[in-house]
Amino acid sequence: MGSPEQGRGFEINKKEQELSPEILQAWEEYKKVGLPWALKKGKETGIPQQMLDSYTQEYLEQETDLPVLYRVRKNLKLGSAEDIRNAGINAYDYFISREDFEGAMQVAKEIYGEESDEYQKSREMYEQRETDIESEPVFELPIDATFADLQKAIGPYDEDGYYLFDYLERYFDKDAMSDAQTLLMSPMEEAGKVKILDFFTSKNYSRGEVEANLPIKFTEKK
Repeated sequence: MGSPEQGRGFEINKKEQELSPEILQAWEEYKKVGLPWALKKGKETGIPQQMLDSYTQEYLEQETDLPVLYRVRKNLKLGSAEDIRNAGINAYDYFISREDFEGAMQVAKEIYGEESDEYQKSREMYEQRETDIESEPVFELPIDATFADLQKAIGPYDEDGYYLFDYLERYFDKDAMSDAQTLLMSPMEEAGKVKILDFFTSKNYSRGEVEANLPIKFTEKK
């Protein structure tokens, strides 16, 4: 006699066989975007509830990004109140370990409350970080400056080239962050081939966004 899990698996496979290849292909594309989108579009296109539930469980078991997992559980109300709270605690600990105190503040407010030690701790560290940033230098560079120019500017402050890494991690997506960090660590000859604004424009960031999120101010040519 088969187990209940085997029975459910048979039902899911049977339901899948009843769907058209077009719908199944669309379902696979929805899942690539993420759970909230997959569930929304899956329901709209007639994906059976058993398949939606199965994918949800699979997602929760495999997702390793703790803040994302917390947001998904909270926003979609997945699991018990304790499940959501535990996911929030994990997200808070993750943010603290990454020194992302703004993220920690938000989660602490939701999970522990504004009067909690966790919220006060993350708020104090966030405010201290902002104070430190305000006291740091702003590098004035010509509008057509390259990453080699940027390396020279930050050299006196950080010979190893890591000076801007924290800014990149906090304010830019993974693709832009990774490529920019590589250029900051590249030999001058290679870094000199890439203009800073051209690089960030190719990553869909404007000059204003670059100046707002990096300690850089571009000056126009006279």
